Amino acid sequence: MFKRKEIYLLDEVRKFISKVNELKDTCIIVEGKEDLIGLRQIGVSIPILTYNTPKFNLKILKSPWRRFIILTDWDDKGNNIYRRIRHILEEYGYYVDEYFRDEFRRLTTQIKLGNSVEEICKGIFNLSLMYQGEV
Repeated sequence: MFKRKEIYLLDEVRKFISKVNELKDTCIIVEGKEDLIGLRQIGVSIPILTYNTPKFNLKILKSPWRRFIILTDWDDKGNNIYRRIRHILEEYGYYVDEYFRDEFRRLTTQIKLGNSVEEICKGIFNLSLMYQGEV
C-alpha cells in the first residue's frame, strides 16, 4: 500500500515540477548551493538564485524576473530566512508566489521526506530511481 502511495505522490511531484518549469518571468530562491543542486537533480529548470551569496540583493535589484518562489527549509532558521527574503522582494515591488512553496511542501510532507529542501530533493530523487519505469 505504501509503495502505491509513493508512486502516486512521485507522479504528482513530477507534474508539479512540470508546472513550475512552464512559469515565465519567474525565479526560485533557495538558501544554499545544495538546495539548488537538489532542485536541478529532480528536474527544475527555471532560474534559481541562492540567498547566501554576497551579492544577493544586487542580483535581485538587477533581476529580469517579476515573480519569485521562495523555497527555504521549513525549520525556524529557514522560516526566518523566508520572511527576510520576502521582505526584500516586496520592498523592491516583486511578486512572491506562495502557492508553489505551499504545494511543494504539501506534496512532499505526505511521503515524509524531511524539512529541508535538500533532504526533500534527495528523497524525490531516490524514489525516482527506486520506482523508475513505474510512474
